[in-house]
Amino acid sequence: MVKEGDSYFKMIKTWEDWNTPHDGFRDQLKRELSVFDLGHNETISSECEPLSVFHSLVSKTLSDSITWANKLIKFVDDTYREYSRARYGSRKA
Repeated sequence: MVKEGDSYFKMIKTWEDWNTPHDGFRDQLKRELSVFDLGHNETISSECEPLSVFHSLVSKTLSDSITWANKLIKFVDDTYREYSRARYGSRKA
């Protein structure tokens, strides 16, 4: 159970923690996703036969995972904006 106005995320207590440019959790997460994507793509390219079915499968899976994570980030941002426009306070949104 989460109290009204409390974050569902243990590490991200406030919108400012999430939204701070360059140092906020959103920007940190985007950087880490980029590093993860690049590193795993390199591993896939070096360990799998190019143009093989397995290479295509793991590349698609990685791409889908990164896309899903980016959509989650967008969902958090969009939900906050929607709640803010509905005149919920920053803490509640």
